Amino acid sequence: MLSILKTVLRLNSIKGNIILALIAMGTFTLLLTVSNYWISDQLNYSQNTLNTVLSPAQSSLKSISTDLNKSVLQINLYLDTEKEAHLVEWNALWQKSLENSISKVVEINTTTVHHQNKNDIAALDLQLKDIYQEQQQLLAAVQQQITTARNLPDTAGATISLAPFKSALVKNTEKVNTKAETLITLLITRIDQMIADEQAKQQQYLLYMKYIALCFLILCILAGTVIGYFLIVQVVSSLYRVKQTIKELSHGNIPDAIWQSSNETSHITKELGKLTDHLREVQHFAIQVGEGKFDNNIEVFNKQGALGSSLAGMRDSLYQVAQDDQQRNWVNEGFTLFGDIIRNNNSSINELCDVALSKLVKYVGANQGAIFVIQKSDTLEQEVLTMVSSYAYDRKKYLQKEILIGEGLCGQAWQEENIIHINDVPKEYVQVRSGLGGANPTEVLIVPLIANEQSQGVLELASFSSFKPYQVDFISKIAENLAAAVSTTKANEQTHLLLERFQELTEELRAQEEEMRQNMEELQATQEEMTRAKTLIERKEHNLNSVINNTPDTIFAIDQEYRITVVNKVLSDKYKGMGINLQEGTFISEILPKTAWEVWKPRYDRALAGEQFSIVQETSGSAGNRYSQTYHNPIRNEEGRVVGVSVISRDVTETVLAQQEAEYKRFIVNSLIDNTDDTYFAIDNNYKILIANKTLKDRYAQSNISLQEGENIFDKLPPDQHASWKERYDRALAGESFVMVTERPLKDKVLTIEVHHHPIVDSTTGKVIGAIVASKDITRWQQALAGNDKL
Repeated sequence: MLSILKTVLRLNSIKGNIILALIAMGTFTLLLTVSNYWISDQLNYSQNTLNTVLSPAQSSLKSISTDLNKSVLQINLYLDTEKEAHLVEWNALWQKSLENSISKVVEINTTTVHHQNKNDIAALDLQLKDIYQEQQQLLAAVQQQITTARNLPDTAGATISLAPFKSALVKNTEKVNTKAETLITLLITRIDQMIADEQAKQQQYLLYMKYIALCFLILCILAGTVIGYFLIVQVVSSLYRVKQTIKELSHGNIPDAIWQSSNETSHITKELGKLTDHLREVQHFAIQVGEGKFDNNIEVFNKQGALGSSLAGMRDSLYQVAQDDQQRNWVNEGFTLFGDIIRNNNSSINELCDVALSKLVKYVGANQGAIFVIQKSDTLEQEVLTMVSSYAYDRKKYLQKEILIGEGLCGQAWQEENIIHINDVPKEYVQVRSGLGGANPTEVLIVPLIANEQSQGVLELASFSSFKPYQVDFISKIAENLAAAVSTTKANEQTHLLLERFQELTEELRAQEEEMRQNMEELQATQEEMTRAKTLIERKEHNLNSVINNTPDTIFAIDQEYRITVVNKVLSDKYKGMGINLQEGTFISEILPKTAWEVWKPRYDRALAGEQFSIVQETSGSAGNRYSQTYHNPIRNEEGRVVGVSVISRDVTETVLAQQEAEYKRFIVNSLIDNTDDTYFAIDNNYKILIANKTLKDRYAQSNISLQEGENIFDKLPPDQHASWKERYDRALAGESFVMVTERPLKDKVLTIEVHHHPIVDSTTGKVIGAIVASKDITRWQQALAGNDKL
């Protein structure tokens, strides 16, 4: 075990010093934690004694002393005034305040460890019971004395002397209360001393805690300083030597030997020595690369490090850079060449593809090529690949060929939009011919022409030599540019066609523009109307809450349990005047008298069953008979289920009396106009009949025509009379009063009718609201006047 500790705690190593420091710090922390825990436990116990025993006992004893004096004071006041209120107050003191205080003191007595306090509290409890019994006996004697004195006939109205009782009270109070006060004072003094002792003990524990923490802090500082000093000395010494070596390396010098340390930095010095050896090898390698010897084998870092691999890669990269520059120049020259071709041949797709294909076959060293463009077939009525250009050995092959999507390799490249590169070409796939004969190519490259993620066609190249990866990449980019040019050329051709169509549609759009303008005006008017409607709704919603409380009607609502959910101010104030607080949540059954509830409950139940009705009631009072109309409306939720009832009551006395008066006047008017041979009727501004007397109705009945109020008068008149009568009605409705005499043929004679037309004017507004037409048969008067003229 000791050997392990010596191995772990090597004082000449950084690790040993750090472990020693951690052990010392851990020991100090453990001791500090244990001591603080013990002191905290003592403090908690002391504070618990103060809060649960001493302080409540002190408060209860002071309350008992005060309440004893109050009880004596209440008895004295009773003896002086003979008011029962003092007895009630005395009894409350003993039954509530004193009893609670005594109970607290007795309860604390069971938990205290002070034996003298236990004895004194027990004695105080007995003493207080004696005081209560003596005061109770004294009061019983006083009440007996008062009752006996009042029952004597010769003492009626005389003052009862209670002086002996006051003397007894003073005597007993001085004797008994003095002993109780002595016990209370003694207990309070002793408890005060115990509280002071506990507080002093707490201060002593806190002082101990400060001293212990200070001692542990000083020990930690001393231990940390000593161990830190040894660590710094060891680390600084080793790092200084390492620094000097690295400094030499940073200046480009490679030291001959590296000093080796004995602590943890020995790993650094060993690896630093290895680095120095490898740098010597790198120096030798750099000299060889500088001489252009790229094929030299590299043994730097045993071929295991990233630097060794990087140096080998650097050699290969230098060789590859020359190749890449050559290929990059070739690609850039190609982009420039084909950019000029596309820019100068964008008027026709065939011309563009011919020139581009010819240059591309020569530039990449291919032997044959073709460009297919997607067009709609006239015979197949679908899109196909149409060969628009072909090239072989600098001679154009004018071929006509169509390929469906997915058909052959070209159709497959079109469908999948992927490059197809074939290294082993079948013998019968394609044949390149010359004047000396024909042969199959070794490779075929098919590239889709894609612009803006949309296929425009396919480019096919065949060659006797292999296509290099950079050539394939170059061809694919040229295909993208060519696809964009084809797409642009197609768009130009379509644009030309669309321009012609656009000119045709311009006139149509102009005609539609006027119609659209009218529609926009109508839409704007509709939007303005919607805005006004929205504003009106918001105003109504704003005023809705004040409507209920600003009406003379009484309004309230109940739920299915007859509980008030809404009540307006008028009804609330009405019940408040009767001493009833009517508010939301109150059950209406608890407010109404039983007889009223028996009347109202069936009405509520009718409404809760879904019935909507109103009842007019008559009540008698000092102001005479009054009439009220009550509306019962079921309240339904979103599902249509009845969840409550709204009840609205309003005073309709004036309305009922006015209706009664109107009915009476109507009866008189009907009696007057129905008991005459003349015809009377009235219409409103819409030519609807307001009233018609019996004579006129009977005459129309003879022609099987009913004449009822609310019907349009022109529906009853013959069509050929509409124009003449409308002119008369309009004159009267315009405010003119006039009389017309007409002759009406009737069987074998002709009647002379005098028709009076008068406007009906509203006395309040002065506006004409209708017209009266009265017809009178004056045939006999005319005949009488004619006879007088003859005489």
